[in-house]
Amino acid sequence: MLVICLFGIKPTLASSTEQVVIPAKSAQIIKEKPKRELSLFFIIGIIINLVMLSVILVWAVKEWKKTDKKN
Repeated sequence: MLVICLFGIKPTLASSTEQVVIPAKSAQIIKEKPKRELSLFFIIGIIINLVMLSVILVWAVKEWKKTDKKN
C-alpha cells in the first residue's frame, strides 16, 4: 500500500503487516453522507447543460435546413 502525505514528505511503501491509521476527523468525514446542497448544485448544473445542449441542437438543425434549401 502506498502512503502519501500532502505536507512534502516523500511517499513510503507500507509493509503488509503495518496498518495505515486514518485520523478520527477524516474517518468521520468519510462516513458522512453528501450534503443536500452539493447534490442540488450538480442537479442544477446538469439541467443547465441539457438546456444548452438542446438549444445548440435546435440551432444546428435550423442552420442545416437553411443550407439544404439553398442547394
